[in-house]
Amino acid sequence: MSDYGRRLVLLVFLGLSLCVKAEPGDRLSILLTPSDNLLHVKWILGSPVQAIRFSSTPFHFVHDQWKPVIGVFDYQLIDLVFDAPVQEIGAEIRVESDLVYGGFYTPFVNFDQGMAIYQGHYLPAALKTEGLWRDISTFDVDLQIEPVAGKSVVLPSGDKPRENLHVADKYRNYALLVEAGSEVGQQRVLLDSELPDWLYSLYKAQLPVLLNYFREYFETSLDEDPFVLVGYQQSADETRIDGGVVGGQLVINVVGDGWHKTSPGLHLKAITLLAHEVSHLWNANLASEDWLIEGGANFLAQETLLSLGLISAQLYEQRRSDQISRCKALMGEAHINELSRRADHYVCGESFFYWLQGIGPDRVRELWLKLAKFRNESRLIKELMADVLRDDPALIHASMCLLYGDRCETPNLRPAQVFLPSHK
Repeated sequence: MSDYGRRLVLLVFLGLSLCVKAEPGDRLSILLTPSDNLLHVKWILGSPVQAIRFSSTPFHFVHDQWKPVIGVFDYQLIDLVFDAPVQEIGAEIRVESDLVYGGFYTPFVNFDQGMAIYQGHYLPAALKTEGLWRDISTFDVDLQIEPVAGKSVVLPSGDKPRENLHVADKYRNYALLVEAGSEVGQQRVLLDSELPDWLYSLYKAQLPVLLNYFREYFETSLDEDPFVLVGYQQSADETRIDGGVVGGQLVINVVGDGWHKTSPGLHLKAITLLAHEVSHLWNANLASEDWLIEGGANFLAQETLLSLGLISAQLYEQRRSDQISRCKALMGEAHINELSRRADHYVCGESFFYWLQGIGPDRVRELWLKLAKFRNESRLIKELMADVLRDDPALIHASMCLLYGDRCETPNLRPAQVFLPSHK
């Protein structure tokens, strides 16, 4: 057989392989049924499982709010374990929209016209069948929300389908539970009318400014207009705010009565988070490393706010100095990519970008534009970094030492010592 014939047979084989449907035992259906203060969740499997792992779901959310109908949680890895294999599992989840979990999507976000539910928290990371753990990507997953009387479920996503999704990624987003017949899901920006007046005005004025800034910075428009939701929840407890970007959705949860009294600190916190999250609409799909994406978003937020005159040079410099000092203390003998806590990657990733900016004012933007060109090619980061550093051996060695612990060739050099002398 000729080479052409072999290639044709191989292509046909691969095409048929991709078209093969999952076996019945490989299917997982998830049904979410909201009620007054509870979300009833049911997982229905095509074949029995011995345990379900929820390692991508906030620990405290599971520990404090979930009540399984059967099985017992092993909280070390957030495994729901059963005495005997089962095919149908149920749980009751307490619905509390004042819950904020750093680093995770807020489970429930209240706004004046309804509630947003993050569906991804109910997707298992893995399931144990016949004594072996299987990743969720090996299952054919279907997730549905059953609306209560008088309510409709709306998934505010863009018009263009996203390609090459992980089998379950289409459910890692927010669905809205709104009044039946509501046009809420057709709007692209929803600002809760119950937001404090100054905060409502801030978001309304600055959101389009930030979107335009990043559009010009990255020299590209988004594939679709993002869906933006800012919800507000009254609470006499501490003043909190959190947000996230997922699948073209930007969702911010504002919690606490303290937001009604404006202050420079609250203003800074609100506008910094907004700038961080808007930057994610562009940078979140460019790589997978937390130090690069989250630390980069921290840096981009500060640079953007300074450029737009929304923070002072003094505030910017204080932040830069504080973050680098924190990073040096966090790193110790480690390098940035070796840090175990995700929160540390935010601090040290941001600090790295200050270091890179110190090499040359345009080097950071150049790196982002190169990453955008080679999207999702994290394996190229070292090559792109060398290009941005103009193949300067000393700078390349320093950056690799700081990020990966490579090329720390000076005796007893610690990665944290790489920061430029001016970065004290």
